[in-house]
Amino acid sequence: MGVNELSLRDLVTISFLLATEIALSRLVPLINTPIAKVSLGFIPIVLIAILYKPTVTIVFCGLADFIGAMLFPIGAYNPAFTITAIVSGAIIGYGFYNKKLTFIRILLTVAIGTIVCSVFINTYWISVFYGKLFYVLLPTRAFTAIGKIIIKVLIIYALQKARVFDRIIKIREKAA
Repeated sequence: MGVNELSLRDLVTISFLLATEIALSRLVPLINTPIAKVSLGFIPIVLIAILYKPTVTIVFCGLADFIGAMLFPIGAYNPAFTITAIVSGAIIGYGFYNKKLTFIRILLTVAIGTIVCSVFINTYWISVFYGKLFYVLLPTRAFTAIGKIIIKVLIIYALQKARVFDRIIKIREKAA
């Protein structure tokens, strides 16, 4: 189901998950320090990636970043970070859509997404826009990424083992 094939029910579901992602990411972070920010905002993204094609996840992540930045700004809006969110959505979307969520798949998808987007792309943007040296920022950002990967993988895997995603899919199928 591509972006053009969404029903009203799908749009309502996506909108609800979009609002949930923004609230969890911007208003209720688990860890919020100058070095690292970790929130549960990735859970709605995972749900979108499981329920809809990667194109929907890509658009979802771009919108979540843009709307979140407009409603709850942390400094001036910078579209470069929205590009990173879109790349992240592509990685998660292609990693999880129509796939069996094994521990290895979860670990690889989360690790690739975090390393590519958080460690490399966002570190590059920070170095460009804030005048910091890339190679100076990289070790700290790589170290914090390890913690993010562990937290995300454990939570996603726990939700998968508890069959939360399967239940949501069954509820969606019954409603259709």
